[in-house]
Amino acid sequence: MQEKLIEKRWILPPIKESLISTIVENLGISRLQSILLINRGIITPEAAYKYLHPKIEDLHNPFLMKDMEKVVKRIFKAIENGEKILIYGDFDVDGITSVSVLQSALEELGAKCKYFIPQRLSDGYGLKEDVIIDSKKQGFSLVISVDCGIRATEVAEKAKEIGIDLIITDHHLPGEKIPDAYAILNPKQKNCTYPEKNLAGVGVVFKLIEALFTEKGFKEEARKYLKIVAIGTIADIVSLTGENRVIVKYGLMDLKNTKNIGLKTLLEFSGLKNKDISCMDVAFKVAPRINAVGRMGGTSAAVELFNSSDQEFVTKVVKDMNFKNMKRQHEEGNILKEINELTIKRPEIFKEKIIVVAGENWHRGVIGIVASRLVEKYHRPAIVLSIENGEAHGSSRSTSKFHLLNALKYCNEYLIRYGGHALAAGLTLQSDKIEIFRKKINEYAETVMSEEDFKPELKIDSYLSLSDISFKLVEEINELAPFGEGNPLPVFATENVKLYSGPWLLKEKHLKIKVGNVLQNFDAVWWKKGFLFDELIYQKKISIAYTIHLNEHNGNTTLQLNLKDMKFPNEK
Repeated sequence: MQEKLIEKRWILPPIKESLISTIVENLGISRLQSILLINRGIITPEAAYKYLHPKIEDLHNPFLMKDMEKVVKRIFKAIENGEKILIYGDFDVDGITSVSVLQSALEELGAKCKYFIPQRLSDGYGLKEDVIIDSKKQGFSLVISVDCGIRATEVAEKAKEIGIDLIITDHHLPGEKIPDAYAILNPKQKNCTYPEKNLAGVGVVFKLIEALFTEKGFKEEARKYLKIVAIGTIADIVSLTGENRVIVKYGLMDLKNTKNIGLKTLLEFSGLKNKDISCMDVAFKVAPRINAVGRMGGTSAAVELFNSSDQEFVTKVVKDMNFKNMKRQHEEGNILKEINELTIKRPEIFKEKIIVVAGENWHRGVIGIVASRLVEKYHRPAIVLSIENGEAHGSSRSTSKFHLLNALKYCNEYLIRYGGHALAAGLTLQSDKIEIFRKKINEYAETVMSEEDFKPELKIDSYLSLSDISFKLVEEINELAPFGEGNPLPVFATENVKLYSGPWLLKEKHLKIKVGNVLQNFDAVWWKKGFLFDELIYQKKISIAYTIHLNEHNGNTTLQLNLKDMKFPNEK
């Protein structure tokens, strides 16, 4: 089936001249940089200055977090009494980095601690009663959860019953009932006045480490963990504003010079040796390698990687990470191939408001990624199910227009179990219920979604002429970094630009053109859009939306446009 370009609506925020003028006059920055800040909700000179110049001193006092003082006292009591502490984590990058930094910090303070991370495929997510019970038998008296536990009410009751002090550190939304744990660190819980509500799980752990080190009189020592904390923060796709912005900026700042042998080796195998590392590098090169360990079965090696000084061991671990990541990509490719065949056999599935696809023994570690790919391609929610022994285990992803958890509640009668939030959820049902479930969830979608909800949008920061594009502009853009969730890389648009030369195909799947004229032209690349090659042969002028990047090749640095969308003259 020939792939087609799906038309997107370009959305330009309203121009607020009074705000623009105020920021320009007070800070002496360019009009365009002022517009970029305002588009990100930064509307006062004071906020704009702080955004452009984040300082490590902007980190909040960790003791503002509810229960922090109680937690710090309990941990130091455990250290003084020689108690055994169990750190209970999650299998994703946020959980792995949380376990790694907390274990390292506690051991530095003299604690006796071990960790447990569940297996994604066999154990599933979250705190488990049997692990808590077993930890008691092994002599642990204190369990600290990281990146999980805020809804584990039954597990908390069991811990209390058997004499385990359970400290929950989490960043997910609490349920109606809060676990009766010894203490809870979660800025999202009620009556917690901590100013930053958007910390990742590893961010909450960092605040705990900061509090512990502050209590000992060497607060600044906690900052050495920011490199790994930044990786977990970026990987968990939390908003890179406020305190997260400070964490990530300072974590990335000196990442290429890290002395952590495991981290250094991981960066080298990710192709980032001696390079200034961006959020995009972490999100697309580093995090997938860490995540692959849990997705493909296994977790402990990823933690040991960051806490080992044995070069031979860490090299072996990173090579295994690379292998598992390639295996993950292979599994993902196989599933997508089967789904592509399904578009021919059952095209009606992909025209429904909610795409529900299923296959025998699809790898459960990658179906969430596949669901995300379907959302990107079809601009509608997607549920991917792996059928194993009569049960269908699913992972789903959504758009901002559709609340997944509410939809699954509507279909509760057909589900064995489910959980998650508005944009991502997991579910299990009997395989013979798949068709009726597909019908039921689309029945719900009909009541809450309109055709307008399926029209994709692209937010444009500003229209430019090609003459506006310069190295100085790139410098101004980069002053807004780090870019990610909540602070997207600026997207610009230029209308009726001349297609100067090309198109060319790169690796048979990517598209490359030159836009402009003989005096000024730019390479423009559109990843995975090679199918547009034939159509572009006949075009003379196009309108493009893009981000601007520095391209270094053979010692030369040029400006390159990474295309986000394209409109042809006959389009409105």
